[in-house]
Amino acid sequence: MREWSDGPVRVLVGRLEDRLQELGPASIDAVVTDPPYGDGEAAWDRTSVEFHEAWLAAVLPLLKPGAPILAFVSRRHGWQLYAAADRLGVATRGQLVWVHRQGFSPNPGHPRIEHEPVVWLGGDLRPGAEEVRRQRSYWTPHPIVRRNSSTRGFREWVYRPHQAGPLGGTVFEAARNDVSEKAAGSAVRTAQKPLGVMTYFVALACGPGGVVLDPYCGTGATLAAARRLGLSAIGVDQDPDVLPLIQRRVSAAALPLLEALEAST
Repeated sequence: MREWSDGPVRVLVGRLEDRLQELGPASIDAVVTDPPYGDGEAAWDRTSVEFHEAWLAAVLPLLKPGAPILAFVSRRHGWQLYAAADRLGVATRGQLVWVHRQGFSPNPGHPRIEHEPVVWLGGDLRPGAEEVRRQRSYWTPHPIVRRNSSTRGFREWVYRPHQAGPLGGTVFEAARNDVSEKAAGSAVRTAQKPLGVMTYFVALACGPGGVVLDPYCGTGATLAAARRLGLSAIGVDQDPDVLPLIQRRVSAAALPLLEALEAST
């Protein structure tokens, strides 16, 4: 099977550069993706500046003006994506972080791994959007929280309450996949991202009515997150074996949305 679709979600199977040519120019509102990290020994997990430059170059003609790109990267090799963006003249906006606090220490001299970085390129994000705010929580119920700082020049930080939740920030803390979610794809892909994590970053990158592209969609977490948010999404992967996992994930994510629509009618 070379293609699968379910309403607003579409999956293209094949070589990324070839399949992306089928999409129209300026048709994508945001890119949220989890490409190979380059940390493993598998052939598919080899990265370089040229690797990132190739997928970025394939994606750029598809983006609408001001479209942002969020890409998870290795803690060691994330610099490769920054270098590729610089070569292509893509604006580097900064870095976001997913904190999971459930990592491990690869060796006695290495600190426990508790986070994964996300490179932000291109256009603006949506930190004030309600669907972003409601995924975050205040650390305390007090209406205003003041924290003293020992850093010269910063006497206090003030967090003002908002009925929808805190403003979207550069740090998002959430656990790894629960047992049921992880088991769903363990036979094919072992490094899938949790749906809750991808929902936050998709909402941060793409507004209502938008189209999200994931050129390395894997088991479909980005696509399922877009479906949960009522967005359209396009994913690309070379491995047809992941399609049943994507179908299952997207269908499960659509259920809360369908229930909300039925309740409103």
